Amino acid sequence: MGMPLHGAPLRSVLRLRARFARITALAAVAAVSLGTWASAQAENGIMRDNFETPDSCPIGRVENTVVAWRYDGVGRKTIDVTVADNLWGRIDSNASPVAFPWLQSFAVLWSMPRNGYIAAAFDFPEAVDLTTWGKFTHGETLPGPATDMSISAWCGDFNPPEPGCSFRGTTTGQAMSVYKRTGALINVACVVKPGETYYVNTRLTNPDVVHAQCTASTCKTTIQHNHTP
Repeated sequence: MGMPLHGAPLRSVLRLRARFARITALAAVAAVSLGTWASAQAENGIMRDNFETPDSCPIGRVENTVVAWRYDGVGRKTIDVTVADNLWGRIDSNASPVAFPWLQSFAVLWSMPRNGYIAAAFDFPEAVDLTTWGKFTHGETLPGPATDMSISAWCGDFNPPEPGCSFRGTTTGQAMSVYKRTGALINVACVVKPGETYYVNTRLTNPDVVHAQCTASTCKTTIQHNHTP
């Protein structure tokens, strides 16, 4: 059995114990904070913390949903919405989709889940005209509630750092996103690079919104795409 400590040795031991307790408490706070931060990042679709790769997607990605290319819904069907060609590369449900820059067309997300997001991938070809630019518009027929959209090299990323690449809370008739290849005669737009893969990320701004074009679990919303040339 050791000798009891008195005076300076005892004070040193007590200081060490207090320091260890502070370090343990700080580590616990840091762990909680990191967990909360990571959770918030995933919920908001922010995936740039150097742990993920661009093609990894946050929880909640909608892979299949009902889409129509007529406002009356005739011909609507469930399709793979992870590929942008399937949405804006056709003008009716029976047509074979064409690749970017797609068509001058609209897609009605007939059953957009309230809780979730669409990340529709597309390849920006090397051979695209130097002056190419395009725009997504929140439709005026069957517009549905406010939506968020971004164009990003990262799946589910609604906060891309590149200027002009995200729009929040767009409503009837408003631009949802504008993109261009360098050289296009338009100033404010998200610059996309030839040979790269991008995602058109879309979600409802408020999943709990009360709207005439929503059910308890889904909403309708129309997204128009146009491009030049």
